[in-house]
Amino acid sequence: RRSVSSLTPSRVAASARLYVVTRRSVPQLRIHSARTPPHLRALLSVVCHADVDDATSAPQIPHADGVPATSAWQARDRMAVVSAGAAQPSGDRVPSEGAGERPLAGNGERPRRGYQRSASGLIGALLAVLALIVVVWALSQFQHRPIRDPAAPVNYSGALAAARKAAPFAVLAPATPQAGWRATSVYYDDRPPTLAWHLGFLTAESRYVGLEQGTGGGSQFVRSKTSAIEPDGVVTLRSEQWRVLTSPDGSEHALVHRGSRVTTVVTGTAPLRQLKSFTTSLR
Repeated sequence: RRSVSSLTPSRVAASARLYVVTRRSVPQLRIHSARTPPHLRALLSVVCHADVDDATSAPQIPHADGVPATSAWQARDRMAVVSAGAAQPSGDRVPSEGAGERPLAGNGERPRRGYQRSASGLIGALLAVLALIVVVWALSQFQHRPIRDPAAPVNYSGALAAARKAAPFAVLAPATPQAGWRATSVYYDDRPPTLAWHLGFLTAESRYVGLEQGTGGGSQFVRSKTSAIEPDGVVTLRSEQWRVLTSPDGSEHALVHRGSRVTTVVTGTAPLRQLKSFTTSLR
């Protein structure tokens, strides 16, 4: 530690200039009134923020305008202003408490600048976020539009009656659709040279089953209606011989019967047993 007695008036004046430039105090010192002259003790308490054992015995330090300082802290600020004229360049200026400086707090330190957080401010921010979420949710509900089912069920009874009157062959359809099945597409194409009847279903497991009938050439008509092209045996259904075909990847099966006037194809992604059951129900 540096001895207090080694602080001469010239060193104290140098410390005052350093304080004015940096606006910070030098390291804290403790001054014993028994060893330090009164005028040096008062000057050190102003410049160095030192702790004085007998603060009441410090003499009043006048300000440049002749007004006495009432406390060591005020004397420090006033000394800073007085010393600024000698230590600072002519263009610099040290702000004082009356020139926009924030007032000192009760503990002698200046209060911190910046936003002071509080519980009420945090609650307000949370409420604002929740309100924004509610608004976004409400807008999404108003803008929501139900998506039309692309495989909506259709009533094929009218088209079936019209096709049976116009077609030169026996138009087939299941006598009673299986439970959970729904017809999704139906049409009769009477444009020559090929007259065609189509009836499509979705099973309860959302698998496709289609009934195709046409008067055109057998092999070409079959290839246009199904991707099952590999032979997989022959079965007897409705007292008729039906060829079983399977697609190369095994995802689709087909039952094909070639009559004298029409070729009938039952195809789909449903299991082969369901295709057989569907074929048996045709009337």
